[in-house]
Amino acid sequence: MNNDSSLNNLSSNLSSPRPQLSPNLDSITPDTNEKTPVIGIQDFKEHERVSAPALTGNEPFTSLVGKALDLAVNHSFESVHDDGHWCGELRSNATITAEYVFLRQALGLEMSLDRDALCQWFLSDQNTDGSWGIAPDYPGDVSTTVEAYLALKILGIPSEISSMRRACAFVVSVGGVSKVRIFTRIYLATFGLFPWSAVPELIPELIFMPSWAPINIYSFSSWARSTIIPLLIISHHRPIFELPNRKAASNDFLDELWFDPVEKAVPYAKPFWDLWRTDSVALAFTAIDKLLYQLGGLRSFPLRGYARRRCVDWILEHQEASGDWAGIFPPMHVGLLALKLEVTT
Repeated sequence: MNNDSSLNNLSSNLSSPRPQLSPNLDSITPDTNEKTPVIGIQDFKEHERVSAPALTGNEPFTSLVGKALDLAVNHSFESVHDDGHWCGELRSNATITAEYVFLRQALGLEMSLDRDALCQWFLSDQNTDGSWGIAPDYPGDVSTTVEAYLALKILGIPSEISSMRRACAFVVSVGGVSKVRIFTRIYLATFGLFPWSAVPELIPELIFMPSWAPINIYSFSSWARSTIIPLLIISHHRPIFELPNRKAASNDFLDELWFDPVEKAVPYAKPFWDLWRTDSVALAFTAIDKLLYQLGGLRSFPLRGYARRRCVDWILEHQEASGDWAGIFPPMHVGLLALKLEVTT
């Protein structure tokens, strides 16, 4: 199918009759006093259901888009409340709950009150192959699975039970802990489970970059920005928090999840030659990271103290009146840790 026909099909699918949720502004002219009727809530809820024919699996992408829109419209109409608002459950994957456990462990807070409920939730969300996915009915994700597994071990679940053995087998089958995302590497490093030397350098001086610079804090989304700025502080301090077994810069608490627990300083980026041939942007970032590593992460840079204060000011200025950041947990997790590190070190 060529591009023109694909666009035509998409236009056809998107232009099929759909319920009007607001007045048709095209029909309003300055020469008429006729008022466009406003659809009431009852009419809104009793709209004619959009037809969404079943798919056979051989449809073009544009048909899938059309069906997705039809299903979304139908669901929106069916779930609206009588006064015109929607209210639904905001669900997260296991990483958010795991970060809650990590935060309480790092701060030395008691977890016995919630322990049973947390364990039950983690195990109920586990896939049949032992993994945890990034969304319901999604295949296993190594980072999500490692974080959930660690949270369960912190909560006292032994690694010998079947659920934990299956999780361990899944992680090892996809390459082990060395395959986790950068955020997970950082969380593990704060407990001595991943070498800080294998975590990309995040320097607080990023806060100085103007908005027009290729890399600056405002080139990230709101939630990412609220998470990254505290991580700049955490990366500077490189803390090691205590785990149930001990506090150590090289802790063996998760060694069963490593493909090779003897060699944990596994680089995040691909080799230079591979990046040279396939990804020039990643090559540039990797080169900068290696240079920063050789310079000690600029920890002795004259402006480092000022950069840290600017990051702390940003965190405090963007805290909500309710005490949280952006209403989501990752900024709360790392924000509290960053402030604690600045106060206690």
